[in-house]
Amino acid sequence: MNATVLLAVILSIAATLVILNQALNIKGWFDLRKIRRLDDESFQTLVANLLASDNYQLKETRAMEETVQLILRNPTNEVLWVQCKYWRAGYIGTSPVHELAALIAGNEVRGCCVSLGKFTSQAQDLAKLNDIRLIDGKAFRVRMAAMLASQRPK
Repeated sequence: MNATVLLAVILSIAATLVILNQALNIKGWFDLRKIRRLDDESFQTLVANLLASDNYQLKETRAMEETVQLILRNPTNEVLWVQCKYWRAGYIGTSPVHELAALIAGNEVRGCCVSLGKFTSQAQDLAKLNDIRLIDGKAFRVRMAAMLASQRPK
């Protein structure tokens, strides 16, 4: 890893820690209202760093208008396409899952939908059928708290 790439990684982690600390409330839980105030790019950074805890590395970011906003790869070369354009929605139905399922069909990739809201039971069933991972607001908050705790000095 060259010095420029290493510096970019360090700056990304530092920016994420600043964003995460701003979103914490007094009890140490993430305040989803504060996270909802982030811009799209900051939210994408949080999601990419969250998935880095699963050994995924960011390969590409895309505009929020597209179906897939993040493309990540893990050490076994598994590719994960992440959709997070509905991240501010309260309830997420089957449409985003259908969009992602249609896109990943026939490709050797996995899919993931991230939202701070809650996926309907129909969306959850469709995701299971298409092997799409769903991260809702509750899971997001718990995973972010764990990620922040793991990065704090002991």
